[in-house]
Amino acid sequence: MSWTRNTCPRRKFTTSPPNKATRRRSSGGSTLERTSKKGAQPEKKRLKSALRRRLQARRAAWSAAWVRERSAKVCRRLAAWRVFRAARVIAAYRARPGEVRLEPLLRAARS
Repeated sequence: MSWTRNTCPRRKFTTSPPNKATRRRSSGGSTLERTSKKGAQPEKKRLKSALRRRLQARRAAWSAAWVRERSAKVCRRLAAWRVFRAARVIAAYRARPGEVRLEPLLRAARS
């Protein structure tokens, strides 16, 4: 990628290519400090994988009624927050099986 020096005619400023220090800071620091995915430790990967499997097994053991009950409780608590009631924009996620269902909360926010 080549850089050219540009001058903005309407405003009095000039853009220049970033120097090496700027590029290093903007890319997350020195390249020596970062680790690539290829260099990740196999033990760490194994532990993460085992943790994911344990959590998935726990989530699979929850009954649908229990998830609905807990989801309703979470939605009631969030709806009671002053910051939630005052919010103009709300970001949410679509729940996967076993996760908190936010549909009641979002319906309440629309009304």
